[in-house]
Amino acid sequence: MQKIICMAFMVLCTHFVKACDICGCAASGSQLGILPQLNKHFIGYQYRFSRFNSLPHSAAEGNSSTHETFHTNQVWTRFVIVKGIQLIAFLPYKMNIRNTEKETIKVNGLSDVTLLSNVILINTAENATHTTKHALQLSAGIKLPTGKSDAVQNGLMLHNNIQLGTGSFDIPVNLVYTLRYKSFGSNVELNFTKNGNNKRHFQFGNRTATTLRTFIWKDYKNISFLPNLGFTYEYAMQDRQNEMIQDYTGGENVLAQCGLDTYYKHFGLNLLFQKPVYQNIGDGHIKNSPRLTANFIYLF
Repeated sequence: MQKIICMAFMVLCTHFVKACDICGCAASGSQLGILPQLNKHFIGYQYRFSRFNSLPHSAAEGNSSTHETFHTNQVWTRFVIVKGIQLIAFLPYKMNIRNTEKETIKVNGLSDVTLLSNVILINTAENATHTTKHALQLSAGIKLPTGKSDAVQNGLMLHNNIQLGTGSFDIPVNLVYTLRYKSFGSNVELNFTKNGNNKRHFQFGNRTATTLRTFIWKDYKNISFLPNLGFTYEYAMQDRQNEMIQDYTGGENVLAQCGLDTYYKHFGLNLLFQKPVYQNIGDGHIKNSPRLTANFIYLF
């Protein structure tokens, strides 16, 4: 009897990892974007919304479609240790919803905390006499397995991408360059995450994301407006279970995006809308819907 139970558990675990590693808890929340006043601390609140539809395939549960929605509410902060060196932290709270033809699964709670050390390699923005201003930032850190990664409902382990956390120690690295000439500017951000193994010997594929934004800086009295347009390219390697590559995972995604950043004295409000223009996720079986991000910060 024990052998039968163990074999059934192994089959379930193998079955449940066949999900989207670009969505859910594997998605990085440590992008920095366009952030002015690099010499100041800030604390902020960010909300992110994303949705994915999984089409039937041979490994799908009951060979049916699923719809997964992810709401992320997170507090994040930047603390200037000394000039040019900062500590950035993300504290996310997530609500993940998975709908199938048979049931709806909801999980919510604390997700994985990310800590970054950010170094300002170049910053000419403080020099008011420069017509051309540019800044280069490099950050690296660790994502801690603080979110629950082994939630069970109805006696079955939930899919890895629906879990609140990855259950692994991961290493994110960011490189951000911003160039501004008078009122016009560009921002390039490179993100890479090296994902580790969790206690169930599951590993999300490593992630790479590249974002290019162009913006215009407009001042009106005490308010600064930064409308921006751009593209984000995301690539995720395939997941692994016990070092074995999992089918219908990994892929690439291109999103067109438009946003508006508004700053008034010590306050900032950022809105971002992203729409996929090309995607090949999970061998084409996973479709990414438009995303929305709203961010509020207080500089001090």
